Amino acid sequence: MEKFRKKIVISTIISGIINLAAVGLCIFDLLIISEKISFQPVNEMLLSFQTGLVLGIGMVALMYTIKNRKALRDPKELQILYNKEHDERQQLIIQKAGMPMMAYTSGVMVIAGVIAGYYNTVVFYTLIVAAMAQLLVGLSLKLYYSRTI
Repeated sequence: MEKFRKKIVISTIISGIINLAAVGLCIFDLLIISEKISFQPVNEMLLSFQTGLVLGIGMVALMYTIKNRKALRDPKELQILYNKEHDERQQLIIQKAGMPMMAYTSGVMVIAGVIAGYYNTVVFYTLIVAAMAQLLVGLSLKLYYSRTI
């Protein structure tokens, strides 16, 4: 259980880093929108979408941080989290749906899209739509396998 506790601590630290990055990017986007900083002509719709996307990612990371911190404080919650993560049926469903790799590649595509959004609007939208389509396929596969297995 101590090994699992260390894994949760590392996950909490990573979620905290994502939270800090999201807050920093939101402030940076607000400075660009208010034209305090300028790289090129401001596309407010793109920056607003980008700010919302980064804020949403930050909120999800904040929820994971809260859940993990709650589990670290209470041994019963930690045991419940351990049981959920090591459930064989859930592991099989996730493996069949290809979720770990699909989630990682989609995350990389979203991050690349956010970075590309500062330079090229078309690349931003292309990467975000491709990542969302990939996540939608993964979610539908996960739902299908959860009903059939």
